[in-house]
Amino acid sequence: MADEVTVTGLLAFEKSPSAKISVGLSAGKFSVTGTKYVHGVQNVGTAAEAIGLGDLGTPGWFYLKNLDTANYVEILSATGGAVLLKIKAGEIAVGRFGAAAPAAQANTAAVNIEYLIVED
Repeated sequence: MADEVTVTGLLAFEKSPSAKISVGLSAGKFSVTGTKYVHGVQNVGTAAEAIGLGDLGTPGWFYLKNLDTANYVEILSATGGAVLLKIKAGEIAVGRFGAAAPAAQANTAAVNIEYLIVED
């Protein structure tokens, strides 16, 4: 089977009539070799902690949403790794992990993140 993952995205920016742009992907389809996924909500504290991957072999495509209303969360390559993403309160991120053991760390206070991660 091919094209098991469908991704739709749009990023639009408009600050003034002369500063505006919109780019997007209406429905890209991508293949993965794995058969597993993990979905849930994880409470993330201010110390770096692994994102719960369950029995996924290699994390691939992800959807992450910061459910907090005030604090941001950083996504790291590992618990002692580099920051890959900063997701502010209420924001989302979609992409493909290039790290085998991604981690998360809240900024000021613990936050909940919703996640869907598909095996690569």
